[in-house]
Amino acid sequence: MKQYRAVIVSVLVVLMAACNNAKELDPNSVNLGDAGAKFKTLNDKHFKPPSLSTISGDYVNTGASVWGAHGRDRLGRIYFAVSNYKDYNASSFLYQYDPRSNQITPQSDALTELKRNNQFMDDMSQNKLHSKLFQAEDGYLYFSSFDETGESNTKNPTWGGVFWRKKPESIEWEYLFSTEEALIAVNSNGRFVYALGYWGHVLYQYDTQKDAVRKIKVGSVPGHISRNFLVTNNGHVFVPKISGPTDLMVELIEYDEKLFQVNTFTLNEYWNTNANDNHGIVSYVQLKNGSTLFLTSTGNLYEIVQMESDRSKVNSLGPISDTGEKAYVSSLFSPDGEEMLVGLGRNEGAAQYQWYLYNIPSKTLVSYPVKDIDLNKHLLYGSLTSDNDGNFYIVGSNRQNSEKHRPIVLKASY
Repeated sequence: MKQYRAVIVSVLVVLMAACNNAKELDPNSVNLGDAGAKFKTLNDKHFKPPSLSTISGDYVNTGASVWGAHGRDRLGRIYFAVSNYKDYNASSFLYQYDPRSNQITPQSDALTELKRNNQFMDDMSQNKLHSKLFQAEDGYLYFSSFDETGESNTKNPTWGGVFWRKKPESIEWEYLFSTEEALIAVNSNGRFVYALGYWGHVLYQYDTQKDAVRKIKVGSVPGHISRNFLVTNNGHVFVPKISGPTDLMVELIEYDEKLFQVNTFTLNEYWNTNANDNHGIVSYVQLKNGSTLFLTSTGNLYEIVQMESDRSKVNSLGPISDTGEKAYVSSLFSPDGEEMLVGLGRNEGAAQYQWYLYNIPSKTLVSYPVKDIDLNKHLLYGSLTSDNDGNFYIVGSNRQNSEKHRPIVLKASY
């Protein structure tokens, strides 16, 4: 195995030398609709695991976890949301972290903002803010919250979901609309902001220019919701459709900006047959060329390539594993936006987290054990989000206290 890894590293180093000649992106440039991929030129440090440090603050007292809910604004400030169990706290809380000053600033919470927007009703709950935060071309940060009260595998929660936006400089949120479904994920290309709801994979589209809302039901089996969906630069959106209940078939449906279906792609490596961690699309990145790479909960890597015809093709790149085992890699980043993917995850049956280094052109992988994080006591997530210095942000739940879980925010630094 050591010889195998040495060969892989040698290949990666050779490829790195070629891309070191590429120009670094202007740090002031904006990839509209992106949750925070700021690319840098690769250097030697990127070919080793980063150092992981905890962002400390009072946010640990407001909830149980950060379920992948983070993003950034154009100035490089990081946002993350703390969620709660439905019987612990009925609200979810938003925070802003400034890497330059190392300061965390509270950004209000869901119930406070429902009251301020005259939308609150007695016993109302919005204990989850699960979505990523995207800054659209209008300057607003968009995100969603939802309730878990009374839900089952076939029944929507009592208070459904709420679609929000806020200006980065304002603590107050602006209420846009409510839904029957719990809104678990948000994505955007800049003009259009989409939200995905359960149950049934119901897709909502908000047009930031026309202040208009559309919706369409994509379809899913009872009890299943993909944790993410994809949006490409042309405003096309890709959502898994799961047909069942027996002989499950998974298709990735492509819709255009009018929510007309334009294509269908089969995803053969989507569903875990043992029903564990069936979280659908668990992580993704968008590269400089507009291609989107995403991982399913089985550890299979897929690529969405935009064609000149404004259509797309989806390629399966195979498992992101150097052992042949399935892997759950729920954080994914690209340091340079061209050659390399990195992320934190775990192989099936592994005793600890691993840091993955994947070279896209050669499809070669190296993984390193992460000894400082207890696999059994931490759940970690996060895609895309980086600050202007190229640090990545991974979020999740610290479960060392089994009776009262705490949120955690990690900075991965080179």
